[in-house]
Amino acid sequence: MQTRFNQGSVGSLGVMAMISFLVVAWGPGLSEQNHYCSISKDHTLCKFQGVGPRCKQPMELGISSRERQEIMSMHNSLRLMVATGAERRGRGGAQPMASNMRQMLDNHLFQEWDDELALSAQRLAEQCKYNHDCLNCRKVDRFLTGQNLYQFSENIERSGSNWEQAIMAWYDEVADWSPRHIDHFEFIKPLGHYTQMLWADTYKMGCGYVYYKDGKWNRKLYVCNYGPAGNIITTQMYKRGAPCSECPEGTSCSNSYPGLCSGPGRPDLEHSFSFVSADDDGSSSGGNDDNGSGSGGDGH
Repeated sequence: MQTRFNQGSVGSLGVMAMISFLVVAWGPGLSEQNHYCSISKDHTLCKFQGVGPRCKQPMELGISSRERQEIMSMHNSLRLMVATGAERRGRGGAQPMASNMRQMLDNHLFQEWDDELALSAQRLAEQCKYNHDCLNCRKVDRFLTGQNLYQFSENIERSGSNWEQAIMAWYDEVADWSPRHIDHFEFIKPLGHYTQMLWADTYKMGCGYVYYKDGKWNRKLYVCNYGPAGNIITTQMYKRGAPCSECPEGTSCSNSYPGLCSGPGRPDLEHSFSFVSADDDGSSSGGNDDNGSGSGGDGH
């Protein structure tokens, strides 16, 4: 579902970008809401019932099916670039190939685009605050959830999202990522968006978007939730080796993205790890100055 409200006003040009880490097909009824409240009274789908009071002038809400496909395609293409050893950037050397990198798939295949994660991401976006929710505030029964945020602000009005800008801002942190941290994952705050995007075992996602007025600024806030969550300290970001040579049980090499492992996997394995968050909220985040100037993501 996508709702857009367009208004026409133009001011003097001023641009800033800030980094921090649906198609909404359904909303929680009372029983579902009570379920999320049982996870945490601060759960995003318990605490918030719709557009928040800070979001006084939402001009655009939600994600179209075309945008959903764009988001998935970009994630898969970038994951494939790393998995096949084509990403030559990195601190101290190029990124090594991955033998177990999973493909993110369409909801009608193996539920990559996850409506529940998307609903939570959209609800958070609709609060029009450039802040992460807590780890339990986005948790679902199946797994803990990672999160990337990106916000772009300018003082002229231009409708339309730019998911490529948001996703590439997260991914380009690869230039500062050292391959030596892959095998025994070491969390580095400014790079947490990239590492969540490239976490091998993450294969489900759902995103949200809002374009809103905030004083003199017109802000576009992008939120993506990922599952199972990545950025787990002391574990392995991905396995080094020839692409698809160690695909997880229940997956095989993708026809669409040769080099990524495609398939539903084993659902029971999503519950089998002991999660150690790299930060208090296990997410990726970025700075936000009061004066509207841009700042880089710190990642969690």
